[in-house]
Amino acid sequence: MKTYNGDVANHGYTNTVFTSPDFNTSQFDVTNVTYYDDYSFKSLFNNPANDYKPADLASVTNLTGTYSQETQEASAVTGQVTEQKRSTWYKASIFSLAVL
Repeated sequence: MKTYNGDVANHGYTNTVFTSPDFNTSQFDVTNVTYYDDYSFKSLFNNPANDYKPADLASVTNLTGTYSQETQEASAVTGQVTEQKRSTWYKASIFSLAVL
């Protein structure tokens, strides 16, 4: 089981799955990393693009009232996916396969 520890070298997670001496990490390419439970992963990227932006969505009014984006990111996200990181190579490969 992997545990989030903020280690940049392993995309923020512990390296307990591939620890065998026979496993060659130089031939291993991570194509997808999924973060759960909170927003701790944002410190790995140090990128304002990952910040919560409540002003990016306009309020919506319908017959029952007006609904606005929350002013803060959700805090009750335990068990939920909060971010997915995918390699450019992986996205391109999926697109190429879909076109064929």
